[in-house]
Amino acid sequence: MPGTDLFAEAPEWMGVDLASGPDTSAVVIYSGTLARNAEVRVKPVGSEGTAAPVLCMELIRVDPAAHSVHAERVYANHQRGEAETLAAKLRKGMHVIVTCPVSDARISLPNVLQLDISPATKP
Repeated sequence: MPGTDLFAEAPEWMGVDLASGPDTSAVVIYSGTLARNAEVRVKPVGSEGTAAPVLCMELIRVDPAAHSVHAERVYANHQRGEAETLAAKLRKGMHVIVTCPVSDARISLPNVLQLDISPATKP
């Protein structure tokens, strides 16, 4: 394409520099509305289960089907003030965009209608 420099710095997309971040693996990006005010909780994190401040957010309307997403950002203990300051700014009804490595994303099914044991795993 005319004017395209293939060797230029990668542009920041939606505020995320995917080219030079610490982890350049695939990411998932959700855009939605905060269902309630964000809050900081102390949760066990990492393989050791060390308690750390975690900024927790509930996003709604992240896609045409109006699905919701629970998003968390872990902070070091000495950054709790930073987490609290940001949580105070993130109010119900605000539109936010969150980015997460695909490898860390997980799906929660809070309303399972049926559960069957696969024939391959039955004793």
